[in-house]
Amino acid sequence: MLGVALTEKVTKGQPTGVLGATVYVARKRPAGRLSASDRLPTHLRSRDVRLPIDVIEVGRFERLDYPGASIGPARIVGMFGSLGCFVTRQGIGGTAAITAMHISGRDSIDAGSPPIPIFSPDPLHTAQPRLFGQLSLGHTSPVDAGRIDLPPGTPLNNVLPGGRAIRGWRPVLLPGDRDTPVYLFGATSGFLKGLLVEPDVQFAVDIAPADVLFTDIQVDHGDSGAVLVDEDGYAVGLLAGRLTGGPGYSVFSKFGPVLALLDCELVPT
Repeated sequence: MLGVALTEKVTKGQPTGVLGATVYVARKRPAGRLSASDRLPTHLRSRDVRLPIDVIEVGRFERLDYPGASIGPARIVGMFGSLGCFVTRQGIGGTAAITAMHISGRDSIDAGSPPIPIFSPDPLHTAQPRLFGQLSLGHTSPVDAGRIDLPPGTPLNNVLPGGRAIRGWRPVLLPGDRDTPVYLFGATSGFLKGLLVEPDVQFAVDIAPADVLFTDIQVDHGDSGAVLVDEDGYAVGLLAGRLTGGPGYSVFSKFGPVLALLDCELVPT
């Protein structure tokens, strides 16, 4: 049994107006194949109340991972961020996910370093984090991006909450992309929309991406790693951080260099 709820009894697809109890199970089996201890009664009775029971097969519970989902390393690191999107690894195949490298609490990681376990939801905001994958490659400069290698068979899902799909990626154009409408979905802020204010900034900040975009989107802690997408569904950047003064611009690594650093490709959805 997966769950139980008080519901209106339905007979032949029609509501009856009678209060009943619905029991939700992963798989419904004929009564003749159940042991006596596994069989449910036809009614629940409590004092003068008699509730008919319906059994509904709903399959198993599956946690959905999606772009913008909350992810993070072990709780002691004290960091969390957003799943950017799913990608495939060049040459060897297999599904991976990308995010901002700095959410791991490290400046870089390569093949000679032990991988960093990444959980979803992030351990800071849930008592039962689930191991999502292993962050095995990444840097915070000149691109702030990390690759999370996922178990074999992990589905590639690049549909944002609300149904918008990340269709692929494209390079930014200068000056053509200035004031282009863009959006993202972050683990903290959810869906945000704004303008690509500056498509090409050479950033001069230690331990930060060097070739970046500025937008006027007002992001928050935990949104780092979210993918910046244009109105046609093409990824153009990966959120690295924000500027605290003036207009409060958000700062993104350009998406092409992100894929090149992580040796990945974004397969169109």
